[in-house]
Amino acid sequence: MTYMPRVTTFGRQAVRIEARPGQFLDLDQLRSLAPAIFAEQPHESRSERFAHIPTHHMLEALIKEGFMPTGVRIGGSKDPGKRAFTKHMIRLRRVDATPSKVGDLFPEVVLKNGHDGTSQYHLMAGLFRLICMNGMVAPDSLVADVKVPHRGDAIAKVIEGSYTVLGSSGEVLERAQEMSAVQLAPREQRAFALAAAELRFEAVPEAIKQDPLPIIGLRRREDHGNDLWKVFNRAQENLTKGGLEYRVPFTDERGREDVMNRTTRPIQSVDGDIKMNRALWVLAEEMRKIKA
Repeated sequence: MTYMPRVTTFGRQAVRIEARPGQFLDLDQLRSLAPAIFAEQPHESRSERFAHIPTHHMLEALIKEGFMPTGVRIGGSKDPGKRAFTKHMIRLRRVDATPSKVGDLFPEVVLKNGHDGTSQYHLMAGLFRLICMNGMVAPDSLVADVKVPHRGDAIAKVIEGSYTVLGSSGEVLERAQEMSAVQLAPREQRAFALAAAELRFEAVPEAIKQDPLPIIGLRRREDHGNDLWKVFNRAQENLTKGGLEYRVPFTDERGREDVMNRTTRPIQSVDGDIKMNRALWVLAEEMRKIKA
């Protein structure tokens, strides 16, 4: 039986696609939901020197190697003509993967590419949390990234790079385990939440400055706890997925003071998602070092 994935759409035809628990994404579903992956030609802005290798060729080769897609992000574009070629990110997990000893974590390979000249093939290490169906991207300071240009035998290099990235996942899982052993006092949690807000917002709303704790607010009981790993995970999910409510004071046209409710937006872009993930990971790692 084939289950429909979870699909979230944003402005300018950006989309996030997530497999259901225990499932992988089906290529036929992706063909209709994520056409940028299946572009057979590059965007017209590319010159003849741009060697176009469709992402779906890479994906099909990786599936044969036992790497199955679990999530996809497609970036939007102001230009309607570019929306079928925009930057995209695919999360892949070994079909025989089992949860790590840290808990509900699966190591993943994160593949980024674009058919409009905005990205080469870029492989990164990721972690997937079964509890919240949410993925992270580890910083290149922790594990080596693999970048493959659009030329030559790119498919073989991407496959080789995927095994390289997956092989380094032990270091990522070890860091997660070390973070889970670090307990944060209330003032340290507040400091982490405030620093995380500074990473997310160009100008942090005053209400969040005064009370940053919703940044690390609990969405499910399994995430309850004061250890650094859980605090980090709560911040990552809240900031990337949005939905945090806060109040903004204002003065109406009659000069009366009042407040309005605002809600934080999810991160829509592929690069924004990766940047936020990596920045939060560096913040958590620095906090771990201080506490250690």
